[in-house]
Amino acid sequence: MKASILLVFAFIISMLSQPKPFDLSAYRWKNRILLVFAQNATQVQKQLDQWQNAADGFRERQLLVIQALDKSGVVAQNQPLALADVQALRKQFNVRADEFAVVLVGKDGGEKRRWDKTVPPDEIFAVIDAMPMRQSERKGD
Repeated sequence: MKASILLVFAFIISMLSQPKPFDLSAYRWKNRILLVFAQNATQVQKQLDQWQNAADGFRERQLLVIQALDKSGVVAQNQPLALADVQALRKQFNVRADEFAVVLVGKDGGEKRRWDKTVPPDEIFAVIDAMPMRQSERKGD
């Protein structure tokens, strides 16, 4: 009896300690997403360096950056993204493992724009600011 109780307890603990799969839909209608797909951290860092002084513009447009590297990933506030989640995002957005891509995902969860090289923040802001939802948001400011 004690052994079966311990077994059940161990199973419950193991289930609680396993991270939940990343769910992009959790951000739907809350955030726009910039997915940065790259093979390594150096490629991602080049992109992040371009965005370094654009934090206010990102906040204003409710942009969340997700880094999807070849072997791992990072969601905003340095929350880790498991390899399985990176692979699922690559599959969902049809991005090869050897490909660099920046994908803008709208609040509705749909892909709005894709770049295959680093992109300056002003270009991203122009795409977002032309969207009807963003124009409605600005009227409410």
